[in-house]
Amino acid sequence: MEAAARLPSAAAEEVIRSLLRAAVGYERTGDVRYLTCLAQDALVTFRLRRDPETGKALDAAPASPGDPADAADVEEVLARHGL
Repeated sequence: MEAAARLPSAAAEEVIRSLLRAAVGYERTGDVRYLTCLAQDALVTFRLRRDPETGKALDAAPASPGDPADAADVEEVLARHGL
């Protein structure tokens, strides 16, 4: 709960949004896989945020995606790695 309390408001809103989406998904499908995945991801995130230095680094990350012009071509990256 301590890590959740320290979340910036945008991150807290995302947690709430994800929880509501999971609830609606479960209500519509009866499938618990999304709920399970969400719970696992949340635990990892909160455990990471428990460390103050990691939390600062996560908070410093850009809130929105970068410029599409800066994106790498997926095929090019895979080829460069021999995949």
